[in-house]
Amino acid sequence: AAALGVTPARAVEAADSVSVCLSKALGAPVGSVVVGTRAFIAKCRRLRKACGGTMRQAGTLAAAALTAHGEIGPLIHVDHSRMSDLAAGLSKIQGLKVQRPVQSNIA
Repeated sequence: AAALGVTPARAVEAADSVSVCLSKALGAPVGSVVVGTRAFIAKCRRLRKACGGTMRQAGTLAAAALTAHGEIGPLIHVDHSRMSDLAAGLSKIQGLKVQRPVQSNIA
């Protein structure tokens, strides 16, 4: 959303479900969240358990994710700008090819 210059709500308004990784860009230690209908989330939980996934210390991890969202989230546009600057610099190095335009800080 930050790379597009829109709110997260605007970026996903046409989707019926969304998965958000908390460790990429936000820098939370681990985790992701799934947003969707109750039935979809229940299916995701069943699949996670069937694949051996579980959550321990979820409260501690949730606190880290909330802190990352509150403190780092508002600065994601700065990360995108830095990535664009980095790509511009790297593209000047002979022998390196940088895919342009860079649209986000996540490759």
